[in-house]
Amino acid sequence: MLALALSLFQAPVASGIQLEVDAGEIWRGLIHVRETVAVTPGPLTLRYPKWIQGHHTPSGPINNVVNLHFSSGGKELDWQRDDIEMFEFHLVVPAGQGSVEVKFDEALAPGSKASAKLARLDWNEVLFTPAFADSNKLRASASVRPPVEWQVATPLAKSGESGGFVEFAPVSVMELIDSPAILGRHYRQIPLGAVDGAEHYLECVGDTPASIAISQEDIDGCKRLVREANALFGAHHYRSYRFLMTMSDKAAFAGLEHHECSEDGIGERDFIEKKGRQEWGGLLGHEFTHSWNGKYRRPEGLATPEADTAMKGRLLWVYEGLTQHLGNVLPARAGIWTSEEYRDSLAAACAEMAYRTGRTWRSVEDTAVAVQLSYSARGPWRTARRTADYYTEADVIWLEVDAIIREQSGGKKSLDDFCHLFHGGTSGPPEVKPYSFDDVVATLNQVAPYDWSKLLTERFRNLQPTLSMAGLEAAGWRLAFNDKSNEFGVRRGAKPSPYYSLGLNLGEGGEITDIVPNLPADKAGLAPGMKLVAVEGRVYSEQILEEAIKEAQSSKEPIEILANLQGFLLNFKVDYHGGIRYPHLERLADKPDLLSEMIKPAAKP
Repeated sequence: MLALALSLFQAPVASGIQLEVDAGEIWRGLIHVRETVAVTPGPLTLRYPKWIQGHHTPSGPINNVVNLHFSSGGKELDWQRDDIEMFEFHLVVPAGQGSVEVKFDEALAPGSKASAKLARLDWNEVLFTPAFADSNKLRASASVRPPVEWQVATPLAKSGESGGFVEFAPVSVMELIDSPAILGRHYRQIPLGAVDGAEHYLECVGDTPASIAISQEDIDGCKRLVREANALFGAHHYRSYRFLMTMSDKAAFAGLEHHECSEDGIGERDFIEKKGRQEWGGLLGHEFTHSWNGKYRRPEGLATPEADTAMKGRLLWVYEGLTQHLGNVLPARAGIWTSEEYRDSLAAACAEMAYRTGRTWRSVEDTAVAVQLSYSARGPWRTARRTADYYTEADVIWLEVDAIIREQSGGKKSLDDFCHLFHGGTSGPPEVKPYSFDDVVATLNQVAPYDWSKLLTERFRNLQPTLSMAGLEAAGWRLAFNDKSNEFGVRRGAKPSPYYSLGLNLGEGGEITDIVPNLPADKAGLAPGMKLVAVEGRVYSEQILEEAIKEAQSSKEPIEILANLQGFLLNFKVDYHGGIRYPHLERLADKPDLLSEMIKPAAKP
């Protein structure tokens, strides 16, 4: 672990891997791979990357590997998958041979990585490495053949072209995996300026030319985001940085951090329509923050030396949670979000966590420890089981940390000072500096002496049956509900009016995707998997349901709902009379407005 404190992208040792990736058919979900691995004769185990940085889980898509063949000296080799470790393949290299050729295809699920006009390429998905090899030292030379007329963008240094393949300079396997590529028919590179000698770029591919026609106003916002992040941390740990953006409604949303780039997948029109700033502003803020918090500074349990070592997610409330908080502050400081939009985002976070009934039986930190399970807990009854709450609840708690620092220091210090100490240092190339819980506490005490261990233990490690609003109130605001729509609540996937009133989370066509326990819909007997058919005798629509909720305010009668459960029609009486409810923040007149101070620009004009 101590070795990781050195430069991550150190010079690799002897040549190890030649990787050719034919992505000519990636648009139809097929990637053809040929890999040559330097080996010695005798028994050999090759591994497919399993534990992927940024995923925090054993998420390597081994099931996408098809048509797998190993050969050496022109002869096919027999292989056997390990009985226990399904990502390991055992074979025997013949005497006198010094390499093994690996051929396979990656079969992508439709819409997962590619559309007809663009794609994302993660090298860990098209790679096998010798078991127990040091990924920081093993050298890899990679090349990719994009579809005709498509462009390629990646942090890797281009070394040439041959036979339609774009070739890249040799790097360590660790750096290769950390340097994904985007490919697209419609491509645009937008310089965002240099900070301390490091250039920054938007690298964009879109389904249409219009999708990458980013306005100067939005470009200027991205430039400010770069400056604000560097001002927040005081130094950077990359040689250059690229936002690798895909604009498509057909390829899945993406957000994945790397040292010198991020994978940022948004909708086709998110840069065209002004409301799209809510999406891409938060996404870029979050993933860029990860270059410091998550890539440079990383919890000990997540600072693994290669993709075969199991990860421990206990401190994800720092890795992801602090990033969630700062990733929302930065677009507000950069003017991508308005101050009202930032407050609505925070209100949506507070309300979502306040309604999480799972908090009565498990802590935030337990959702982090169980990260391998948390992402799959996003289906029915998620409110009761909790999901990856170390993101959203930590946003609220790190706000409290900032408010306490400001109060304890008499306004002289803030969370920015913690970020300077913890994530700053001297600008330079990528490296990993692991930390523990005690390191976080010690740095906070350097900024402002306080019983931080007690606070963080109470908020993250202990049960919190009720969400603490102490930080929000100390910052001069409180959570309130009214009938004015909160677009950030909608963006989170909820239909806020029935969610915060009846306790219904609705999908397309009135399908109930979740129920909040103990709220009116739950008490009436409605459940996930049902589909609303009628409300008050009228065929269901969002408008009809909203009107019924409003009308119930002046009535003592319950709202009558007809629902379809597996082909059976059932009647429910929902006793609710509180009207439409959307979360917002309301100013506390007797408190200083620290929240507005927190989102003031910090970078020099």
